[in-house]
Amino acid sequence: VVGLLSGTLADQLHQADQSLREKEQGLTRLQAFHENIVRSISSGVFTADASGAITSFNPAAQEVTGYSVRQVLGRSWREIFNWHPGHSSDDAAFPGLSPMTRFEVECKSAGGNRLVLGMTVSPLHEQEEPHGLVGVFKDLTQIRDLEEEMRRKEWLANLGEMSAGMAHEIRNPLGALAGAMQMLRKDATADATDRRLMDIAIREATRLDAIITEFLQYARPPA
Repeated sequence: VVGLLSGTLADQLHQADQSLREKEQGLTRLQAFHENIVRSISSGVFTADASGAITSFNPAAQEVTGYSVRQVLGRSWREIFNWHPGHSSDDAAFPGLSPMTRFEVECKSAGGNRLVLGMTVSPLHEQEEPHGLVGVFKDLTQIRDLEEEMRRKEWLANLGEMSAGMAHEIRNPLGALAGAMQMLRKDATADATDRRLMDIAIREATRLDAIITEFLQYARPPA
């Protein structure tokens, strides 16, 4: 009986040990699979503990920010990404706004270049309790720079249209003034001084008209 029980227990122990090894191998494979996903994703991904200290930084995050893992591990994620919304009651790690917080933040890369990041931050749960956070971000710097350039070009175009309209408005009364001066110049009763002053006025009006004509030709859109 003792031998039978010993053999049975040994078999059960062997089976339990084999099952445990299979589960450990499966867990290792699953962990490696998840790590490969995080490393391969094109978005920047980082995690932080309950105090807000960064615990992981995937390759895409390193490429966007220029920081290596060694440079950011243990540092506050708010410091790295320059996010200080001004909520003094917020926890060091959690945004305190919603389970998932989306925002844009402007910060500096490791080389000092301007970065505009679109970021999503969510609490990281373990056994239904928050133990940190996970952040996912995209580099929006080029898009925002293009939008700013388009706004500037639109402003310059509007300014050009307004300037052309003002030039037309100035040119019309200027032509009327020049014509009136020419009519007065023909007055036989005008003395030499009056004629000389009117000649100056006509000459300057003609010069201004030529300047306005050149400006309108420059501002005219090409065919």
